[in-house]
Order: sequence, then C-alpha cells, then structure tokens
Amino acid sequence: MDWRWEAAISEGWRNWVSGRWVSIIVTLLAIVAVALPATADALVAARVARAEQVWVDSGGRVLIATNELRGVDASLCERLRLTPGVDAAAAVTRLPDLVGTAVAPGADLSVTTATAGISGLLRLAHPIDGIVIGQTITDRIGAGESVTLLPRRNPTTTGDPTSGPTDVPAGPWHVSAIADLSVLGEAYAYGVILPTLAHGPADACYIRAAPGQTNALRDALPAIFGSTITAPTVVEDRLIGGAFSRDYVVEYRERPTAWLAIASGAALGAMWLLLRWVRRGQDSLYATVGAGTRTRGLIRMTEWALTLAVGTILGLVSATCVVMITTGQPETLPLIARSTVIVGAVSSAIALVWVTVPQREILTTLKDR
Repeated sequence: MDWRWEAAISEGWRNWVSGRWVSIIVTLLAIVAVALPATADALVAARVARAEQVWVDSGGRVLIATNELRGVDASLCERLRLTPGVDAAAAVTRLPDLVGTAVAPGADLSVTTATAGISGLLRLAHPIDGIVIGQTITDRIGAGESVTLLPRRNPTTTGDPTSGPTDVPAGPWHVSAIADLSVLGEAYAYGVILPTLAHGPADACYIRAAPGQTNALRDALPAIFGSTITAPTVVEDRLIGGAFSRDYVVEYRERPTAWLAIASGAALGAMWLLLRWVRRGQDSLYATVGAGTRTRGLIRMTEWALTLAVGTILGLVSATCVVMITTGQPETLPLIARSTVIVGAVSSAIALVWVTVPQREILTTLKDR
C-alpha cells in the first residue's frame, strides 16, 4: 500500500471517528484534564485577589505621615499624587468641633478637612466639589442633595457644646459623595469631610502606595517631609502588620494550584501511552501493510491531535464559564489560558514518546494479540 501523508492523516481521522466509545472516553478525560486545573487555579487566584482587595479597601498599602510639633505640609502632601509609586495622597486635618444637621441636630458628627486628593484616596469617581458623608451615618442624618450643618463646640474640649464660634461653615453644603471613610481610621468613619485648599500645615498626610512600593515610600517619607530629632516625622501603616499578617503577593506566587496543570498534563499523556500500549497490535498490523515508522507516527499523532483539540476547546470553555459565573473576574482568564497551554504542551510531549521510542519486532507484538 502506498502511504502518503494525506492517507495517513485520513486514516488517523477514520480511527478517531470509528473508535466511538474509546474516543469519547479519552476525549472526556482530556476535557477534565484541561478544565480541572484551570478552574482550580483561577478560583484560588480569584480568592486571593478578593481578599487583597478587601484589605486594600480597608486601608492596606495606606501610610500615614505625621509630625506632632509642626504638622505636615499640605501642599507637599498633595503633590505626592504625581510621584511614581503613589496611587493617591491627601492632607487631612481633624477639627475639634462637632456638627449636627437640620434633620439630626444632636448627631455629633466629627468634621475633617481634606485636600483634593481625598477623592483618589476614597476611590471616588469624580473630584469632590462639596461635602463627603460617611456611609454609616446617611440613614440617621437624612442626606440628600445638600446638607445644612449645625456647628457647635465639642463638649469634651469646651465643657459647653453651645459656647463660642466654630471653624465649621454651616452651609448648606452640596453632597458630593457618600463614601466609606473608615479607610482613614475608625475615628473618621462617623463624620463628614469638607474640602480645603492645599496650604499650610495639616494633621496628617495619607498616602496609598502602588503595589510593591509600600516599603520604599515608608523609608522615603520622613526625608520628603523633613524630620529632625526635635521634630521627627513619623510614618505608620494604616493597618497594623505583624508576623501573622498575610502577604498577598507571596500567597499568589506560591499558590499550590499554580502548577497543577503539569500533573494534569502528565496524567493525560500517560493515559494516552497506556492506551497505545494496550492497542499496540494495531501498529504492527499497519506495518504489515507497508506503513513505515513515520506513517504510523503520523496516524497516531493525528488521533492525538483530534483528541487534544476537542478536549482543549471544550475544557477551556467549561473552565471559563465556571470561573466567570463563580467569580465574575475577567482578570483570571489569562490564568485559564496559561493552564490550558501547559496541559497541552506536557501531554503532547509525553504522547510523542510513542512515536519516537523504537517499537518491538512486528512478529513479537502480533504474538501478544
């Protein structure tokens, strides 16, 4: 028989189609081998990403620079927003006065002034052009499009909450945003933020570092704001770390599912070798009708390519659907693609062993049938 490469590919196709249940079972195993590690890795990575996002939203990567004697330069703090490695920065000052509103005169809300960078620090969609109200108090004070503040002295500092003028303008204030103020600290969550110009000293400068830049900024900030023995600039983390705090970058890099695709690909390739060994008599029959080593290899690799192609496509679609329905994070799609490529590469490398390793004598193989 004259075996051309077209005939060998056609024979491989016919074998795959006529294999029926064997082809179906092997293809289903290929689908599982592709989908399982991709789904597992993407779900683990998504869980780490969600945990890190919660940590960041709570104040992770936020540094607080203070100087008790002379404060921090508000304009310098505001300009930090333009510095590489800084995601957001704002100068913040807590006023001693408390305020109520027309709806809740006795609310006793804290008042904080902040520079324009507060919009980035609170992850607001637009710059603030009015008051920012904490989420925890909106129901109590009846926040609408505008709020009229009722300033009064803090009784803990004056003894008389009604005595003397205050530093808080009554308004009415346009409500620019309602946000979670706990990123600044729990003391700020039950209160309001008023916009202010970036000049003069401020109580503190809040800086959110870009990923991987926290340590560098922590070391650089004392020099940026100026620090002396008599007037040191102190830089603290908004969230206290320690031996038991989580390192999300390391956790992501060292996740155990990252290389699960290698084991899955190796298992799939080994399964294919086992199948070929069980059905090794077929290769001997092809040899008796004039099929050389290259021809037999092309037939088998055609069967393998069809199995892997169908398994990869359906496995990739299955993993993508499960991950997107479960997490809704498109950022995990590159991980699914990576896992799929690894499974295909490892399993194909093992499957090639069958066509590269010398086979036994034809008669010896036929005797095993």
